[in-house]
Amino acid sequence: MKQPQNCRQFDGLAFMDCNEAFGAVVRAERERRGLTQRDIAARTGLHLNFIGRIERAQAMPSLQTVLLIADALEMPAEQLVGMVVRSITTGRLAPRLK
Repeated sequence: MKQPQNCRQFDGLAFMDCNEAFGAVVRAERERRGLTQRDIAARTGLHLNFIGRIERAQAMPSLQTVLLIADALEMPAEQLVGMVVRSITTGRLAPRLK
């Protein structure tokens, strides 16, 4: 099986791409909160197209952008990053912690 370009391996296990995982988590959390990409753009001051590119894994967000998005989603950045790490290592979105 061919490995995706940005996929990493550790002990023979393939991991989900970081950008793909971050985008999927942001989209899932945004939708869970009933927010649109336009809402996130307005809350962060980022361009609407950039939010879409992040969600589609076509843009790599900086740390500052990660912090802005976490704030827009009204969640601690540590929680957002933790969800991304879990999805990278499991290959799927991890259940939300309460």
